[in-house]
Amino acid sequence: MQKNIKEIYEKIKNSNLNKLNNKKRVLTIISFLRLTVFIGWAILEYFALTTSNLIFVILIFFVFVLLFTFLIITNEKLLNETKYLKELIKICQNELDLLAGECKNFDSGLKFINPNHSYTYDLDIFGNSSIFQYLNRTCTIIGKSTLANYLSNPLKEKKELILRQQAIAELKNKIEWRQNFQAIGNLYSEKESDKENILNWLNEPLILFHNKLYRILLFVWPFLVFIQLILSILQIVPYKLLLITLFFQIIIVGYNKNKIRKLQKLGDKVKTLKKYSKLLKEIDNENFISPKLKKLSRILKIDNKTTFYHITKLAKISKAYDNNLSMFVGPILNFFFLWSLQCIIRMDKWKIKFKDELPKWFFIISEFDALSSLGCFAFNNPDYIFPEIENHKFILETKELGHPLINKSVRVNNNFNLKNLGDFAMITGANMAGKSTFLRTVGVNLVLAMSGAPVCAKKFRFFPTDIFTSMRTTDSLQKNESYFYAELKRLKTIIDKLTLGQINFIILDELLKGTNSKDKETGSRIFIEKLIKLNGVGLIATHDLNLADIEKKHPDKVKNQCFEVEIKGEKIFFDYKLKDGVTQKMNASLLMRQMSIIDN
Repeated sequence: MQKNIKEIYEKIKNSNLNKLNNKKRVLTIISFLRLTVFIGWAILEYFALTTSNLIFVILIFFVFVLLFTFLIITNEKLLNETKYLKELIKICQNELDLLAGECKNFDSGLKFINPNHSYTYDLDIFGNSSIFQYLNRTCTIIGKSTLANYLSNPLKEKKELILRQQAIAELKNKIEWRQNFQAIGNLYSEKESDKENILNWLNEPLILFHNKLYRILLFVWPFLVFIQLILSILQIVPYKLLLITLFFQIIIVGYNKNKIRKLQKLGDKVKTLKKYSKLLKEIDNENFISPKLKKLSRILKIDNKTTFYHITKLAKISKAYDNNLSMFVGPILNFFFLWSLQCIIRMDKWKIKFKDELPKWFFIISEFDALSSLGCFAFNNPDYIFPEIENHKFILETKELGHPLINKSVRVNNNFNLKNLGDFAMITGANMAGKSTFLRTVGVNLVLAMSGAPVCAKKFRFFPTDIFTSMRTTDSLQKNESYFYAELKRLKTIIDKLTLGQINFIILDELLKGTNSKDKETGSRIFIEKLIKLNGVGLIATHDLNLADIEKKHPDKVKNQCFEVEIKGEKIFFDYKLKDGVTQKMNASLLMRQMSIIDN
């Protein structure tokens, strides 16, 4: 199946490579034509000048200017198309690299790493070679944050989960649309602060719109200036009157300079607005059938015009204001139109109409961006399934469950089930036998399931619930906390949540690692008993085989399972298959001898 996916990406890549080569050939021809037109114009102008025919000279000049302008515009359009095609080719190549096991081309979400989160740090949700990096195809900063939120705050409502599953399933098959959306977003850079600055501008008070005097002045000013200019040319009024008008304009603009500066904050965000408007156009031009995507796309119509039109209009106003900043054009525009103030009024009008709409549009872009990433994940893994959701009572029933980051060729899948609150699986096994990997496998697939994404399994039925892990506790020199104290705080949080009646799926890897073995066993036993009493549910991995006898006390709540190893002489064999019962073999000393840490 993965071979077919690879062939699809290679086919798309090769098709775009052919298009790119064709565009490059046309660009070469256009460059040659521009040179030819310029040389032809120079030669014809030379002969035209020798005839002393001024009309003929002017005619040739305008014809060649029009032709040369057409070639420049065509050249610019072709350059943009080649950039777009290069981005599409890059997208396919990145997917091919991912299928080969390389995901470094995608943002790893390092900024989202939070050691204090209830599970993301332990389950490697963010960071290099993480779940986020494997999923992430976002092309906007807001989309990246939304995808991170999907993984950090999963849904627990069955209805919402089904809607998201349907949306991802639809986008899975829209490979062309997804790649177009991603390519357009990647072509335009943006900054982390852009969205915040734009929204801050939205919430600022109107600058001039409510000032009737200015609105009247801006309406009549161009007429006054042009009338004065015509009367001056006709020598009906003195030119000095124009100088007085110019001086008066300088005073008006200077008086409002602080108000004008406020507009510059938005002026810097024209590229981001242009990017978002193009992405909204892609959304608006596509027909969606899943309820969630249809609902999101319906919001984009206002006054029978698309959101693309309205945001493009804002971007054009902002760009028009930028023209005012030109050393040469700015003074002329301000003299004839009081351009800076005209732009402020236009911005105010736009803000009045769309202040409440723009945040919705940002939300729609971020949702489509994040869902598109998960759609790509589903497309790349056609053998993964969308989980069945149980909303009445706790259950976790899986078959052929595997970790999505482990290559299919070496991945070992396992069946695993928990049926009731208070149930725990006690996982024992030798070092490197697969305990921690299995804990993360269960946790990661639960996160994917509650994000609406498909999971790496043949069957996956689950009850959406909070997840809490304690696997990779770290000490804190800054807070003067030891490793052991940090772990106790985390375990205390679990008890607090369960005491409040919250349902939590708990994943623990080696309890009380920071104390001596006897104290560790006693404390672990008491803690597990309390988890059962408080209706916790989940997995506990341990090297302490004495804890396995908890199953005898709670046979209906605790089951012992293990990862066994095969030791033949000095060789160790791992099958990574989950089995019932308690492990019978340990391998620490053998591994230490093999690594020459201790003597044979």
